[in-house]
Formats: sequence, C-alpha cells, structure tokens
Amino acid sequence: PVLQAADGVLPVHFVGQSSKRGDAADKGLSQKRQREILRAFKKGEFNVLVATSIGEEGLDIGEVDLIICYDVSASAIRQTQRFGRTGRKHA
Repeated sequence: PVLQAADGVLPVHFVGQSSKRGDAADKGLSQKRQREILRAFKKGEFNVLVATSIGEEGLDIGEVDLIICYDVSASAIRQTQRFGRTGRKHA
C-alpha cells in the first residue's frame, strides 16, 4: 500500500510457489504467473519488483538499478552474489 501511493512507483509482488505456513491464502505464485510478472516487469508495466529470496537467483533482468535487502545474508559470498545482480547492464 505505501509503495502504491508513491508517485511514479508501479510495484508488483513476486514470491515463490509455496509458503512456509502452507495455508491457502499464502499459497504463492505459479511458475506461469511468475513468468507473466517478469515479462510485464521487463516491458515496464511495473518498475518495482518486491520479491522474496526467489528474486536473488536465476533472474536475468539487466535493467536493475537497485536492490534493497531486508535481511542479513548468511555469508559474504551470498551477499556479493546478491549485489552482483545489479548493474550487469553496464558490465
């Protein structure tokens, strides 16, 4: 809700397929829906991707300008990998 109220911000929620709690309300996104969201993000329909750890690996989005992590990484290597995903467009 806060992001949606910010001028020029078009956020989308991007999570994995299942939740840790397992209840139906927190089921997650199917792979088909994940692909749809990524296509829409790349086309500019969204400009903020709010993701769980699923957003850390395997996504090829060269236009990423900023990554904000809300948790501490388990290792220095993982932290480096996280931030290595930004700026690949200019690499």
